[in-house]
Amino acid sequence: MEACEDLWQNIVEIFNREPLEKQPEAMIHVGCGDGSVLKEIFRVISSRTVRGQHLADMPVHLVGIDNDSHNLEATAKALAGVAHQTLLFDINKPDEVNAALEQIGITREQKALHLYILIDRIVAVDGTQPLNKALTVLAADQSRCYLDAQGQVIDAVTVLNSWQQYLRTLAPSVLGARLLVITAHDVSSHVVDQRPEESNNGDAGWVQRLSKECHISAEAFITLAASVGLFNDDCVKRYPQTSDPCQISLHSFTRRDYIVRHATENDLETLWQLEQLCWQHTQTPLEQIRSRILGYPRGQFVLEKDGKVIGAIYSQRIASIDEFAACTAADVHKLHKSSGAIIQLL
Repeated sequence: MEACEDLWQNIVEIFNREPLEKQPEAMIHVGCGDGSVLKEIFRVISSRTVRGQHLADMPVHLVGIDNDSHNLEATAKALAGVAHQTLLFDINKPDEVNAALEQIGITREQKALHLYILIDRIVAVDGTQPLNKALTVLAADQSRCYLDAQGQVIDAVTVLNSWQQYLRTLAPSVLGARLLVITAHDVSSHVVDQRPEESNNGDAGWVQRLSKECHISAEAFITLAASVGLFNDDCVKRYPQTSDPCQISLHSFTRRDYIVRHATENDLETLWQLEQLCWQHTQTPLEQIRSRILGYPRGQFVLEKDGKVIGAIYSQRIASIDEFAACTAADVHKLHKSSGAIIQLL
């Protein structure tokens, strides 16, 4: 699996960084299965990194967490002869996992490397949670319908809401740590207009839904991560690398003290206040900002820190850069076309 090779390379880069004292003290695999991945990670650290030459003085605390006791028994066998710990906990409840780690001395502030592989695992979808209606902007690019664990149809906003809540409970574990995530994505929305003979991804989308795997698109995943303060500190790895749709992605997340989310009408007053800080001749009228948010909501973002919007970025889609020659900053917004292939930052 190509993603695994990139994962090993990520591990090498992290445990080659100096000074060694700033490297992770613990390697935690949540949903460790039979322990084979954790075993390979330890082999990579031992044989391919600078840290591996100093394990006697600076050991890496290996921890495998799973909700299946048989998996933990297999993990213990896989790591026989290597110092490690296993924990039996519900891996779909990150807050409980964090509490369990603190009980064995791994605090949220401690330098640790967390690994989540969300390919065969299912993020629990809870339709009873309060819905974040702002996620509607992402729903159009997801499956038109999903099935929950009971086989009942659920809508895309509910699925997106559950993913956001899951990532929000995951974020606190990354205070002094780094989070590696390999996740699968929904592909069915990319093949709606294709004939069956043109792509096999339509079958993959139906398999995901019938198996009750509530995956979301790669774009939605990275947007939801940013909305809870999780950002990649390097380029995202995607698979396949050069063709659409993205079926699997690899992320190296760190947590920042701000979030980035889609702008909404509720932000208009603050956005206008920010606009007035700009040079007068560059200020965008309030109604035009409103038009951007309503006309192309997926292209408008705000940066929020401590509950306050302190920055914004606007964009639109255009058909061709040649159209710039016939317009000015005052009327460039008229070039927006919902089907445009080019993104213009405004």
